[in-house]
Amino acid sequence: MRGRLARPLRSSQGSLGLGIVLGVLGGTLVGLIWFVVVIVSRSPALYIALFLGSAVGYSIQLGARRHGDLMAALSIVVAGVVLVVWLYVINRVLLVNKGYRVLPDRSIPIWPTYTTFRDVLRVAFKETPLQYAFAGVSLAISGWLGYRGIERHRRDARRLARSAPH
Repeated sequence: MRGRLARPLRSSQGSLGLGIVLGVLGGTLVGLIWFVVVIVSRSPALYIALFLGSAVGYSIQLGARRHGDLMAALSIVVAGVVLVVWLYVINRVLLVNKGYRVLPDRSIPIWPTYTTFRDVLRVAFKETPLQYAFAGVSLAISGWLGYRGIERHRRDARRLARSAPH
């Protein structure tokens, strides 16, 4: 006899894999928009990190079609990875525009080594410590959306609308 946890997910329930893929795609789409805004404005536009966290959390919940502790943790992990990658890309562009170089004759590489990746983020976070706050709030939003889920809010709103006196 198959246990409750061994039961495969039906397609109407979504899946963790689909949730992760949609989370990465949602974060990447917002990251690309963030990149364009940074190129045009030449400022970090850190508020877009909040949209990135929202996109990842919502996309994971949409693909997995469930919410709870596991979805919150998954949303935070995926948002953290996507956010750190885009923070490198964004800060690399800003540092190159300011004239930073790895060596006197070499610019900061697009595909970094671990040490270059770490150094770019360290210099950028030292110059703009507000990035810590935006990154933290972005991860919190992502985790909250993974935990509560958008669909649950819609169901609650419909239930409240039905029970309200007319």
